[in-house]
Amino acid sequence: MNNPPSSTPPGSGKTGFLRSIVNAITGDNPSSSAGGRLAAIEKDIQNYTRALAKKPQDVSLYLRRAAAYTARRDYRNAIADYSRALSLDPQNQDALYNRGLAFSEIKELDRAVEDFSMLIQLNPTDSAAYSNRAAVFFKKAEYNQVISDCVNAIRLNPKNLPAYVNLGSAFSKKGDVQKAILSFTEAIRINPTAWQPYAYRGMTFLDTAELDKSIADFSEAIHLNPREISNYANRGAAFIRKGEARQALADFTRVLQLDPNDVNIRLKRGLILKETGKLAEAAEDFTAVIQLAPQNRLAFFSRGVVYSELREFRKAISDLSAAIQLSPENEEYLMKRGLAYDAVGEYKNAISDFTQILRLNPESEAAYFNRGSSLMRMGETDRALADCDRAIQLNPNSMAAYRRRGEIYAQNGQYKIAINDLNHALEISPRDSTNLFIRSYFYYELRDFKNALTDLVNGMKYSTTPVFIFNNPDNNIELYKKAVNDMTAYLRGNPAAAGAYFFRALAFEKLKDQAKAISDCTQAIQCDPSLAVAYFKRSSLYLFSDQQKALQDLDRTIELDNTWIFPLKLRAGIHSSSGENDLALLDLTRIIQLQPKNADSYVQRSQLLVSMKRYDEAILDCDRALAIDPRNQQAYLNRGIAHAEKPVPDLTRSISDESMAIQLDPMDAKALAQRAATYITLAQPELALADLHQALIITRDPSQKASLMKTINSINRSNRTQ
Repeated sequence: MNNPPSSTPPGSGKTGFLRSIVNAITGDNPSSSAGGRLAAIEKDIQNYTRALAKKPQDVSLYLRRAAAYTARRDYRNAIADYSRALSLDPQNQDALYNRGLAFSEIKELDRAVEDFSMLIQLNPTDSAAYSNRAAVFFKKAEYNQVISDCVNAIRLNPKNLPAYVNLGSAFSKKGDVQKAILSFTEAIRINPTAWQPYAYRGMTFLDTAELDKSIADFSEAIHLNPREISNYANRGAAFIRKGEARQALADFTRVLQLDPNDVNIRLKRGLILKETGKLAEAAEDFTAVIQLAPQNRLAFFSRGVVYSELREFRKAISDLSAAIQLSPENEEYLMKRGLAYDAVGEYKNAISDFTQILRLNPESEAAYFNRGSSLMRMGETDRALADCDRAIQLNPNSMAAYRRRGEIYAQNGQYKIAINDLNHALEISPRDSTNLFIRSYFYYELRDFKNALTDLVNGMKYSTTPVFIFNNPDNNIELYKKAVNDMTAYLRGNPAAAGAYFFRALAFEKLKDQAKAISDCTQAIQCDPSLAVAYFKRSSLYLFSDQQKALQDLDRTIELDNTWIFPLKLRAGIHSSSGENDLALLDLTRIIQLQPKNADSYVQRSQLLVSMKRYDEAILDCDRALAIDPRNQQAYLNRGIAHAEKPVPDLTRSISDESMAIQLDPMDAKALAQRAATYITLAQPELALADLHQALIITRDPSQKASLMKTINSINRSNRTQ
């Protein structure tokens, strides 16, 4: 949508007659097939050619054949015929008008201006000639001339819709946003059913970051013309800028349904899929882009990044190498390939890439850091330390560099120095659970179990899941066995060390020896009955074998520390799964007391309240969640379900909430299925089928697919019997 539209010719006299010929030839009748239209055009050209052989001075025949050439987009032959007509009738307005349009199509803009200027001299009251010359001036970026011509076009015809659109586009290019919007708004007033003014006003709002207004205008343009691709693409761009990736994804998917070969949109959709974690689908889009545009380096790079995230590092290296071949000095491409080389253990190649970055940019902290990491893995600790030192010099607040340098010192057995670097890292980010877990390990190696346990407990509180790092990223079983042996030896001399029992329990858990892990947690509790983390760990070990014991340990954990969210969530889940909804409700309520500004906490409680058939309370919780987070998709869906399942359902509100949930996440098959169920209750099977079919396309869950198909078949059977 780079250029505003041209005006249609005047609707009277010869020009109107000629335009009717063009319409007939181009087949504006939607029922006619493309092949049929083309065949008819070719037949018309042959007929006019034979007629001209007999009547070579007949101006109307040249005009008709030119119109046919125009219909098949053969503008040069059309221009030749219009020129022949003008040689016979130099003041023929139809020929001037349409030749001007043809010159504009082939970008011979000066000649187009000449034709429209001549037409204006012949007929100074021709509003369409002014607005079409304005459209040509717009292509030439002569915006003052555009404005002048549009003003004249509107003076002659106050309802000249293209003139208002051209005028608004020119004002927009000149940065006069208010006048642009006023022009587009006037065009909408003249013809509220024309999609173009909405689209151009939407672009102006997009340029000025008025994203909600932009989206509203593009949505109206789409409503008026659902097959215009640019509106979906532009609305998708607005959704991206607004941070609403799922809505952008839906719009870009629609563009590709209409035009599967749109490289730009397929690339954008791939990037959204990558950012939303749909890596396999993203790779498919990038592959399609590469097939359509083999020199697209961003597609190679993006697919390489996806393969890295999928841990398919060899494929990643191949793609990143292709991107680097197309752009040899791109630091980001070199960085990603270096990391991929590092991941497969090709440290020399990784170091080569990071070194190349430093040749291009000697101040690259990340290159020093990553090269230091690869050197560390090669055992070249002195060079690795030097690179980390340089990274810290370049950025004294580099938490990662302090962490890495601490790990290098630890690799040399210098745990006290390593702890000092982790202290710096934790000063920069006090609640970083990874730093706490690593420092816990360093304390553990120094047999300082008190500090090791403190760091472990704090790390577990700041982490989403309870984990422990034995500096064993590859899950090497031998290291866990060594930990067991070390702790066993230590406990012979320190039989009351609760922390040592606890750490050995973690090692036994990694070795999948549940009984010994439980036994050591029990020993840790006997040594220190206030050790909440030991109760919690033992509860997780009991979870799938003895839920009663798991609950007892969770009760004790929460009794010792009732501010720890994770045990409360786990206990609520156990209560809910065993039908103890009232007890689950108490835990979820406690979580809300601890996190009163967390929308998700209210959403979780609303789900439980729906299952308890306490619909009004569920709705209230959803209201609270939405007051905190007005775009919480799950809150809308839960509220919609509650409205639908109330003893006296409010199906209008249910549909409204379910529709909002779908608008916020068009790829949520569950929300579509839920709205379909509401439509079924409302006896609107066609709308239900539309949602069910869409859900069927989206879901990849075989059981959900089967359920959806069952419902679709049931509706179809019911429709056939009526």
